[in-house]
Amino acid sequence: MDGRKLLLFLSLFMAQIAVAQTRLDVSQGIVDLSKWDEKRQPLLTLEGTARFYWNTFRVSAPSSSMPPEMISIQGSWDRHTAHPLHGYASYELDFISDRERPIAVDLGTVAVAHRIYVDGRLVDVSGNPQSAKESYQKGPARQTVVTFVLPQGQRRLTIETANFEYMLSGIIKPVVIGTPAAVVSHRYAGLAPALVLFGAYLAMALYHFGLFTLRRRDRSSLYFGLFCLAMLPSTVINMQVNALELYAEVPLALGIYLASSFGIASGFLGLFISYLWSSPWSRRISFLLLGFCLILAFVQAFDLQLYLVLLGVKFLIGLVQAGFLTVTITRAVRTRQQSSMMMLVSCCLLICTAINDFANFNNWIQSTPLFSFGSLAFLMIQSYLLSVRFSNAFQQVEQSEREIRQLSAKIKAERDHVVALNENLEVLAEEKTRDIRSIMSHIQLGIFAITAEGYRIHKDHSEHLRDIFEVDQVTEWNACQLLFDRSELSTDAVSQAVSCIEAALGEAGLVFDMNAHCLPQDLRYTSPSGHQKLLELSWHPMANVEGITEKILVTVKDVTAIRALAEEAQDKKEELEFISELLNVQAEAFRRFLQDSKDFLAENRKLINSRSIQLKDLEVLKVLFINMHTMKGASRSLYLKKMTSVFHDVEQYYAHLQRDKQAAWDARRMNADLDEAEKIIGVYVSIYQNKLSRKLHGEREMELSESKLAELYERFVDAERSAGSSSGTDSFMKAMRSCFLSSLFMPAKEAIQDMCRSLDTLAKDLQKEKPVVSIEARDLFLNHEGEALLHKIFVHLLRNTMDHGIETPQERLEKRKSKEGHITIMLTPGADEVHLRYQDDGRGLDLGKIRRVATERNLIKDPDALRKEEIAELIFCSGISTASQLNDISGRGVGMDAVRSYLQKMGGSITIRLTEQADPGTLFNPFWFDIRIPRRLFAEPGERSVFAAAWRNRIKCRQTRGSRRPSRLHHHAKPAAQRR
Repeated sequence: MDGRKLLLFLSLFMAQIAVAQTRLDVSQGIVDLSKWDEKRQPLLTLEGTARFYWNTFRVSAPSSSMPPEMISIQGSWDRHTAHPLHGYASYELDFISDRERPIAVDLGTVAVAHRIYVDGRLVDVSGNPQSAKESYQKGPARQTVVTFVLPQGQRRLTIETANFEYMLSGIIKPVVIGTPAAVVSHRYAGLAPALVLFGAYLAMALYHFGLFTLRRRDRSSLYFGLFCLAMLPSTVINMQVNALELYAEVPLALGIYLASSFGIASGFLGLFISYLWSSPWSRRISFLLLGFCLILAFVQAFDLQLYLVLLGVKFLIGLVQAGFLTVTITRAVRTRQQSSMMMLVSCCLLICTAINDFANFNNWIQSTPLFSFGSLAFLMIQSYLLSVRFSNAFQQVEQSEREIRQLSAKIKAERDHVVALNENLEVLAEEKTRDIRSIMSHIQLGIFAITAEGYRIHKDHSEHLRDIFEVDQVTEWNACQLLFDRSELSTDAVSQAVSCIEAALGEAGLVFDMNAHCLPQDLRYTSPSGHQKLLELSWHPMANVEGITEKILVTVKDVTAIRALAEEAQDKKEELEFISELLNVQAEAFRRFLQDSKDFLAENRKLINSRSIQLKDLEVLKVLFINMHTMKGASRSLYLKKMTSVFHDVEQYYAHLQRDKQAAWDARRMNADLDEAEKIIGVYVSIYQNKLSRKLHGEREMELSESKLAELYERFVDAERSAGSSSGTDSFMKAMRSCFLSSLFMPAKEAIQDMCRSLDTLAKDLQKEKPVVSIEARDLFLNHEGEALLHKIFVHLLRNTMDHGIETPQERLEKRKSKEGHITIMLTPGADEVHLRYQDDGRGLDLGKIRRVATERNLIKDPDALRKEEIAELIFCSGISTASQLNDISGRGVGMDAVRSYLQKMGGSITIRLTEQADPGTLFNPFWFDIRIPRRLFAEPGERSVFAAAWRNRIKCRQTRGSRRPSRLHHHAKPAAQRR
């Protein structure tokens, strides 16, 4: 029978357990049997109310008459009345019949001590209800049946009962009446499953004990046998065998303990399943349950009431164990363990029926007792699983037998092969030896073994070892002297290596493994001829059959050329990275950057070596920081990553000194940092000049197209022909002026556009959209100094706009703005200066935060007395920043301070102008920068139209010259001061 058929049989068997009985309604304790037909309905179950007298014995000790209470016939009285659980009371039922007839009344379980009277005549007694100490000494709330003749008329049944220790009181189970034969049959109906279940558990226990004696390594058989043995007492008690009076009455305490032996059985069942599928947690909770049951046994011997209270704790532990077992079996089902599904079904049946009977016994629910059928189903499934295990074991034995036969055949074949090999062993050994010697003679590795005798090199070594160390007789050398005497290892490293070799030889392999880290892996070696070599070493212990290291095998490889190539390849890779960065930088921008960096570094070097550093002058430190911050920003805008990284590291030290007033100012470190900065600049310059063949020194190179030179030549010829004509000379001079001035000046708009190219990278770094830039310059042209000034200030303006001003795309959409920001730059010429208006459409200035930061840094005394414009001007103070965190772009509070410093050095200025407040209820204010640039940095007003036409013509020539080869005119521009 397979598993599915067995489950179908069990489900059909369980469906037959519910047998309907006729119910008779009882009211006010009156049982009316006048209309009862005992032939058609031999059994009746009473439902309704009986008369109840609290703290009164109606027959044995009658007291003053008091009105009765109406209480449900079945169920503990503390659940139907307000009376406590412990006490004594009397029940009364009046039976009425239309004729004389014999009846039997099955009162079920009466807890605990009781006397039963029929019309005042004592018919049954258990314990002594009138004594609290003796009320539970006679039998464990046993089943009670009363048989009497019911005459025509009325007969009264009185039950006097007392409970002072038990957890239930009164008439617990339903009261069944009927003919004596029917009641006896009803009582005997529970005998068959009880005996079957008792015999099944006993047989399974003996069988599994027998299995354990034959195979003691399998503890699951022992635990399942103990489980079956522990189920026998609870089976006897719970299946009401004592009601058949097959054995003598036992004390209530012992009966309760035997009835609750299911807890011990649950512990053994958990151990059985945990050993079957290796579940440590199920094993622990099962041992906990067993230990608690032993504690209960000790408590029961001294205090029954405490024992009954602790039964609830045992029930909770049992529920936790059931959960662990369910998880264990479910995991076994998910991993497709053998018979796991059947085990899950059987355990669920056992647990569910046990919970059903426990709840039914405590009157929590009204149902049919199912535990006997659940137990029987569990045992049947376990029997089936046991047969499956035996069947699989037999199959494994048969499979093992087949594999042994196949292995035997293979062994026989191998034996024949070994015999054949032994016949030719000497020939094979000679061939293998010859092959090994050939390998050792031609392999391009130094291979040798260090012996324990004086650390000598073994005679079997590779020939290439002589070439590496340039010696003739290798075997005459001590291995440590050969390796380390001419090496660059320190004395301590050599001592550690020698100690490791000494400790490992003649000891277990573990000693070598523990000290192998002391042996060098790379070795710089100077040969007798003076050549420097880089040797790569590997060390391996050679152990005998007992695991003792007899020799140490050393492999030496000359990697001098390989490492040189690797270093050269790395240098080439880094050089290519430098080249890729420099190819994207315009020549004039790189030249200007180098000149600015040279000036900044020279100024920093002078300040560092001055006495100001010893005096910890914060103003000097501020200048150092601004210069380095500007250099970092400029290199970053040119995408010179490695240079930016070096400048950032130098800047970090200055930032640390600004934050920590107690830190020591180390001039030596500052000079070393400048050396590092100059070194990286030198690397870029070297690659720029030597690899890219570009010039840096001297004056700027000016480029003139062939068409422009041809035009100048034609005008020159015309001027010669008309030497006496002033108009021809004027025309030529204007052309020359236009040509040279267009080369010396550049449009301000194009210069600013070139500076704004860094916005793309800034936007990506800050995860923002690239802003739209609107530039209005009105044909203004910058000289070299003006272009350098704009480049310095725009480095900081653009970075502050992207980091502080323009919001994230999500924030801008929430404010109903476009996803990308907008920057407006407007240059307007004046009499003595050019006005530059710089504005973005971002969130504006956080005046509240500026005021708070300035107050914390003691930059202002009375914050409330300042106007908005005065608060806004604080952003030009060093260290003022509204950034929430420091990053590689901004946040140090030096950007706007540097802008004002650069402008003031050139005679310019910068002022912040506030507009209306952006959002009501906030301190954010839109603003724009009013920047004044000296007029001398721009072309003269009268020349703007000439420069504009010349520049447009120059651009047109660039676009149309195509393959025409340009000519170069090297113009040595005068310094700015001389030009003025």
